Amino acid sequence: MNKSFIVELVLIILSIMLFTALSTTLPTSVNLGWLMVYFALTLLIHGFFRDMYLLYKQKTSVDDNAPIAMRCMCLESSIGLPTVFLGIGLAYCFSSWSITLTALEWTILFSLTLLFGFAIKDLIITFKPLGIRKEKNHGNIIFKW
Repeated sequence: MNKSFIVELVLIILSIMLFTALSTTLPTSVNLGWLMVYFALTLLIHGFFRDMYLLYKQKTSVDDNAPIAMRCMCLESSIGLPTVFLGIGLAYCFSSWSITLTALEWTILFSLTLLFGFAIKDLIITFKPLGIRKEKNHGNIIFKW
């Protein structure tokens, strides 16, 4: 376990604690499509902050690894972005579909989303050949068609 691993886990725990404190102010009934959008955006924002840290770290340290050109995409983005669009579509096409959530259920969903993002943070989807692989520093990868 390196320092960034521990810092990210601590930030996740602090985020969950803050969300728990604020979860009583959230609505008890929410459209299912918008719920998907909320948690897909949570996944994407979590990955965004991690990527910003990695870019900062890459700028401040000397890296001997040359960039690699690959046909791939981060798994977080591959799940988060289509889920946002699917959720928006569901929200507008099936506006009567709603779900009732307690403050505890909101917190559990938020926690699972952050922990899922943490678990898949090093995974990428490669398109040629098709598959999922672990790439520790996928900030070094240049996407190509």
